[in-house]
Amino acid sequence: MSSYTFASLVGLVTVLAVISYVGYQHRSDGVKSLLFNLSWAAPFVVALSGVAFASGLGLFAASDVAFDLLVSLCVLFGCAAPLRMKIQAWQHGLSRKSETLLCLYRDLFIILALTVASFFLLEAPWNEGLGVMSLSMVFLGLGSILAILLTLYFVFFRTGWGLFLGVLVLGIAGIAEYFVLLFKGVVLMPSDLLALGTAAEVAGGYTLEFTDALTYALCGLVSALFVCSLVIRPSFNRNKLPLVSYGVNIAVSVGAGSLLFLGYSNIDYSSTFGCDKMCWSPNTIYQQQGFLPSFITLAQNLEISEPEGYSDEQAQEYEDEYVSAYDSTRGSSLERLQAVEQFDSVKPSVIAIMNESYSDLSAYAELGCGYQGPQYPTALTDALLAGHVTTSVYGGGTANSEFEFFTNTSMAYVGSAKCPYTLYDLSNVNNLVAQFSSLGYATTAIHPGNPSNYNRDKIYREFGFDAFYSASEFAESEFFHNAATDGATYSKVLDILSESEDPQFIFDLTMQNHGGYETGNIPESYVQTYQPLDVQPSTTVQTNEYLACVKKSDEDLTWFLGQLRNLDRPVVVVFWGDHQPSFADQYNNLYYDGEDSAVHEARTHQTPYFIWANYDVAGNGQTSQQRDMGLNSLGATLLDIIGAPMTDFQKSTLGLREKIACMGLYGHRGYDGVWYLNDDEASPFIGVFEAGRFIQTLEFTDKL
Repeated sequence: MSSYTFASLVGLVTVLAVISYVGYQHRSDGVKSLLFNLSWAAPFVVALSGVAFASGLGLFAASDVAFDLLVSLCVLFGCAAPLRMKIQAWQHGLSRKSETLLCLYRDLFIILALTVASFFLLEAPWNEGLGVMSLSMVFLGLGSILAILLTLYFVFFRTGWGLFLGVLVLGIAGIAEYFVLLFKGVVLMPSDLLALGTAAEVAGGYTLEFTDALTYALCGLVSALFVCSLVIRPSFNRNKLPLVSYGVNIAVSVGAGSLLFLGYSNIDYSSTFGCDKMCWSPNTIYQQQGFLPSFITLAQNLEISEPEGYSDEQAQEYEDEYVSAYDSTRGSSLERLQAVEQFDSVKPSVIAIMNESYSDLSAYAELGCGYQGPQYPTALTDALLAGHVTTSVYGGGTANSEFEFFTNTSMAYVGSAKCPYTLYDLSNVNNLVAQFSSLGYATTAIHPGNPSNYNRDKIYREFGFDAFYSASEFAESEFFHNAATDGATYSKVLDILSESEDPQFIFDLTMQNHGGYETGNIPESYVQTYQPLDVQPSTTVQTNEYLACVKKSDEDLTWFLGQLRNLDRPVVVVFWGDHQPSFADQYNNLYYDGEDSAVHEARTHQTPYFIWANYDVAGNGQTSQQRDMGLNSLGATLLDIIGAPMTDFQKSTLGLREKIACMGLYGHRGYDGVWYLNDDEASPFIGVFEAGRFIQTLEFTDKL
């Protein structure tokens, strides 16, 4: 038995002895009153038992000072808890008015003190940015905790047990957050509550250790819990109308609970308090905003509304209709049948490249200075298909672009300002990774950035990737602008292909072109000197730095496809840009002021794409046929064109595309060539658009 375990057991015996003695001395007080008062020692008995058990398992890595303090406090408060009876007797000896005022002011002070204590218990164990949080976020966190504690105070009839419950949960949450960060490197988010089984499985591979910091946090927690025991109600026998007292308390409890619920439901933390709800880097956002404001903001943004009149039966009818539309046209065409036969025998490796911020700014009147756009996609004449994809994000939100590609799901139906990677458990959602894996493909993800950004390390496990190479893999690679070059990631792709002749599905998310674009770190040979028309000097600087990045991307892409042309194995490449750079709307607003809002918005949400193969794909002339589409249909189009199997969801997406060519978060373009906002009831395609909403609810929302 360790010294820690022995000390805990001695403390436990001491507390039990004191409780027994006090109980014997006050045996005439009545069983109900005696048990209620002595019950306040129970939390410290449980705490000492837990400490003894944990120390027996060797889970405490704290110093002797920290551990002894924890045990001492548990013993002290466990022995002191029965003193409530002395305080209660003294309190009841006061006049009715004095006792009421004493309870009022004392409880108010205790609640405020516990609010501050709970804030630090929640934040201190894990939040390295606690010291530099803005005052507005500190007060928002305190206000959220105060609302919770006040509600619990009344719900539990002002006995202190409500405060105890609130403080306990918040304190445990702070410690749990520490371990969540330790285990998975990303803070606890609402979507994690949907995947507790997975979390428990992952946690099983780690060792819990209570460091000095955590042990001191436990000291703070048991101290705060003892303070809760000092909340003692006025005596009932002084109230001539106890039922009225209970009725008023119940009414206040219901009112407080309703206000808390309505506040959560109707006070948007993002628009009201400025809380970030995209959480591209959850750890940073949580540190800046605090746990509760960040968690509540994401939780408020979690729900995806079902379409009006939705039923699974109606959704299935719509899906069957558009699956039939595909099967009776493209699906039964000679070209598709030839591609299917070839795919079954060839099984080409597939490389999906989502290039950071890659776009064609020549769409903005050639920037007023004759800029012709990226050169390589234009020069690629033997692609299977090429054109522009409609993205649902602009200037950022990269993860939503890859989400649409992988899941065949459109953000048009998920909703604005949502990031599925950080909001939802996607383990039950059909995706391209799982599809290729089921076909016998090895699956690999590459991203030379922080693996926890956008929760990717968790999501990629849920998708089923066999391997994930992130920033650490590229620490020694050549850098350009902001990160490892596109070429460095392409070299990694070639290395993976060389390791096995088996078919591979490789997703490469590049990082080189990430903003901002005023770093001044572009090598001289890549410096651009365009002079865009009528823009601010700072915009010119950003534009030229960005275009230098695009030039470097073109060079690396030219080299990479050259390597694949000479590779003696079938390979297919699908390439696209995730979004336009954040300054592009300045050109849009300057050069296209006053135009239709749908058309205006569409211009900022277009990026180039192509699908290319280093072998002759049956049923395709490989003449770089142009076809624009929504990013959510790019994955289905890839499978269709190379003859790979498709799900009904993917087939229905291609069937819908015969009516709505492009779709994104803000709008859709019908085959009349006109852009419409998604909420435009005058759109001749609104019925088709809403049918797509039903299908996506069936195939995506209902699986979350």
